[in-house]
Amino acid sequence: MSLNLAPKNKVFYRNQNWHYPKVTHGKGIYLYDENGKEYIDGCSGSSVANIGHANEEVAVHSASQIKKIAFTHLSRFSTDAIADCCEEIASLTPGDVNYSYLISGGSEATETAIKLARQYFVEREKKLLNGKLFLVGTVSMAIHSVHFR
Repeated sequence: MSLNLAPKNKVFYRNQNWHYPKVTHGKGIYLYDENGKEYIDGCSGSSVANIGHANEEVAVHSASQIKKIAFTHLSRFSTDAIADCCEEIASLTPGDVNYSYLISGGSEATETAIKLARQYFVEREKKLLNGKLFLVGTVSMAIHSVHFR
């Protein structure tokens, strides 16, 4: 039985039986609702939780960057901000970990790791097979198609 506690607006809330406090602002690790009640924010993503809400330094730098370029996909474009970020990461990482591939979250990280691993082996096979990759790929696809019918 639904208690229908979710706010009455056009948002599709995951749980209609939950009372969602209306948050008006945040500071550091805290969120504040419209009645001034303080909550420790244990639900935000790791970036927000680690940096904190209303971080002035982050707000200034973010606004500056957004006024120039809000987003570019790394598979098609580069920017000074991307290069500078990767340089900073390289300066902090141990040994010869000198390159970064920037992504936005956990599921994208998992998908990218799978794609990079696959690409590594595709490139490796091209060298090992010396031009016979098409045949191997065709046989592999045929076996895959028959096996899963």
